[in-house]
Amino acid sequence: MEEKAYGRAAVLLGGIEEADRDPEIAKRVLAVREQLASRAEAIFADAEKHVKAKAWYEADEALATAASLAGDGDLAEKARTRQAELRKDEAIRSAIEQGRRDAAAVAALEALQTKAPKMQPAALLQAYDALATQHPGTKAAATAAAKAEAMRADKGLMASIANEAAEKDCKGWLSMARNFMNAGLKDKAKPYLEKVITQYPDSSFAEQAKEMLAKIKP
Repeated sequence: MEEKAYGRAAVLLGGIEEADRDPEIAKRVLAVREQLASRAEAIFADAEKHVKAKAWYEADEALATAASLAGDGDLAEKARTRQAELRKDEAIRSAIEQGRRDAAAVAALEALQTKAPKMQPAALLQAYDALATQHPGTKAAATAAAKAEAMRADKGLMASIANEAAEKDCKGWLSMARNFMNAGLKDKAKPYLEKVITQYPDSSFAEQAKEMLAKIKP
């Protein structure tokens, strides 16, 4: 979050035209630029620590941030050059890409975990499955898959999800069937009633469908 704030500040500075005309604004802009430059140097130093630790994704991100904060100075060029040197190595480039995928997956999982308490179980299960599919080969995807598996192992929860799905589907199908029957289009009503009976045979909705189907003459 802190680095994003510095990055936004760097962008905003570029849009302050008054700095060329107002000495006071120019003074403030200079102070902020110096602060950003100092921060860029610290981040560049962190990047080198990441390089020594072979944390390639973190090093790449730090160098990109340092270049952004340093503006047009020598440090910006130094950071970009260092970043390009690292990316020439295929193994490092691959590790950077994997790190980027991992980071995206972690962000997606964190966002889902934040929303999870307010989500319906069926929607949450679907979201975990989607995350695991969309971010293969990441730890976050494995975590999402494990959470989905745990939900499926909960028979009570799955029964609740099944009932929820049955209610949603069957109410819609029964409503369509009634509309067709009221319009005298019994042949068009039959497929909807048969869907209810076939897909949810043990539900109370299936009994309703059978009663309605019995009213339709062959």
